[in-house]
Amino acid sequence: MMSSVHIRCLRAAALVVAVAATAFSASAKKPPAEWQDPGSQVSPRDLLEGADPGAARASPPAGSSSSKVGLPPGVAGSFDGCPQFFPPNFSLKLVPTPRSWHPGRLRALCFSDFAALYSGQTRTPVMVFERLTASILMQAQTQERAAAFYAEARVPSADRASLEDYAGSGFDRGHMAPSADFASPEGRAQSNSLANVVPQDPEMNRGPWLQIEKAVRKYALRRGEAPVWVVTGPVFDPSVPRFIGLNDRVRVPSQIYKRVIVIYPSPRSWVHLLDNARDSKISPPIEAPKFEAMTGVRFSY
Repeated sequence: MMSSVHIRCLRAAALVVAVAATAFSASAKKPPAEWQDPGSQVSPRDLLEGADPGAARASPPAGSSSSKVGLPPGVAGSFDGCPQFFPPNFSLKLVPTPRSWHPGRLRALCFSDFAALYSGQTRTPVMVFERLTASILMQAQTQERAAAFYAEARVPSADRASLEDYAGSGFDRGHMAPSADFASPEGRAQSNSLANVVPQDPEMNRGPWLQIEKAVRKYALRRGEAPVWVVTGPVFDPSVPRFIGLNDRVRVPSQIYKRVIVIYPSPRSWVHLLDNARDSKISPPIEAPKFEAMTGVRFSY
């Protein structure tokens, strides 16, 4: 029979374990500071800058979206066939700034699990759009990664990046919408279209950028079926033109961003922005209005 002293010791030990488990559970659920969205630090006025406040505060059922996506003039095609990858009443404007350059020959491309705005001038996507929920990401965990990259046949040959452009370049074929986000074999295969790829520094792509992709998925999983819209794309510095490929066909971005947008229960948006360089490091996310002022990539929804 155990003495009262032994019983008290066992109870104390159990209490310590319980407290430690609770602390561990809390810390596991709370992301590191660099992954936390700055929404609590941003006023609603800032978040809604440049947007239609009525549209941004609307609460249509999860998964619903406007049937029309507003695009800059001169874009070939439309996103009418895939509006689910955009927040409701979404429109895009590209405004020149001293720190960024917006390419031309733009083309809208719908895929089964994402949408891409592609430039025949840089032969890269300009931005890629996704909609994530917990059920999509849980299903995605059951899928195998597709192996083969391919040139996008829907893009005219003169504007199309080729596998040869990336061969021996020293850059990864960096996914803008990562294949790990997609819940179907078709989506996984289509993620390897070169219309979803930019020249990405290997160290950056496999290190800090991979951590950002994982963190965004964890955030979407925590939100359940409340949708998270994600927009990923390159930033081209006009003062630092870099190219790879045959006759310098494919332009290398100076930075890459991933913007997170949530509408429900209140509108918030923030951006992860990393240098496309070997020594790139993760920094805290920036507020959406600041990103728009820097890059001229302006959304309203």
